[in-house]
Amino acid sequence: GNTYADGTLTVMGAAGMNNTLNVKLDATLQSDMIMTADSAALTHSGATGLTIKSTNAYVDVESVRFTDNTIGIAADPDLLTLTNAALAVAGTLTVSDDVELSEDAAVITHTAPTTATNAGLAISSANFHVDVEDVRFTNKQIGTTSDADLITLADDAVAVAGTLTVSDDVKLSEANAVIEHTSTDAAASLTIKSSSGYVDVESVR
Repeated sequence: GNTYADGTLTVMGAAGMNNTLNVKLDATLQSDMIMTADSAALTHSGATGLTIKSTNAYVDVESVRFTDNTIGIAADPDLLTLTNAALAVAGTLTVSDDVELSEDAAVITHTAPTTATNAGLAISSANFHVDVEDVRFTNKQIGTTSDADLITLADDAVAVAGTLTVSDDVKLSEANAVIEHTSTDAAASLTIKSSSGYVDVESVR
């Protein structure tokens, strides 16, 4: 039949139960709790919440380690730090799909300390291009999605593979500046003209 213990129940050996163990207050375990069911569950049926915590250390769930407000692994326990409205990632973040920013005025900011000697922010594609609005960046080339190599950058040089339209003066600061036409076509030529006015070369019009 039923057995009741109004005080402390001390069992020196193993105890087996074929039915539910109902504990009305706290249950203190001095060793591990082992579940042998094929699909075991730890279920909370109260109206508020369930807290799993370690008073002085961490909680491991599979290979994930929880320590206060940080989440990580045993070898790197603070990979993620949670605070109000913020998630800090202390490591590499690998994303297999798009990154979408819902903020009205979204910003990507690089916050390296001012004491850093070789800091910077790089946005790159391992094998292809990077599009910023309608501008395409591919290695050292800048262009559009339909003409990706309009501008090619090199040390101390910019090459333009197309028409360069300038709405103001073109100023050459080189001590001995040259405007050079480099085509090797047999019928090539260089023309300097004004579509609606004159051309002045020194004092010659």
